[in-house]
Amino acid sequence: MSSIDVIDVLRAKAEPGRYPVNLRITVPFLPKPFFITLIIGPERRGRERRRLERSRYPLNTWGNLAVAVGAWTTFVVATFFVTLIATGL
Repeated sequence: MSSIDVIDVLRAKAEPGRYPVNLRITVPFLPKPFFITLIIGPERRGRERRRLERSRYPLNTWGNLAVAVGAWTTFVVATFFVTLIATGL
C-alpha cells in the first residue's frame, strides 16, 4: 500500500458522514461575519471523546446563555402574536 493509499484511507475515516440535518449559515454581521452550525444525527463519538469535548467546550457560557434567552424570547413573542391573530383580538 502506497503512502497515497494510506492518506486516502485516513481521509475517508476522518470525513464526517452525512447527517439528517446539517445547516451551516454565514451571517454577514459587521465588522466580521459569523457562522451558525446545526448538526443533528446519531451520536458517533465515543464516551471519552464526548467527555474531552465537553471539557473543551462547556455548555454553561455567557454566549450560550444569551442565545438561549434570545431564542426563548423570540419563541414566546411569536407564540403571543400567533395567539392574538388566531383569537381575533
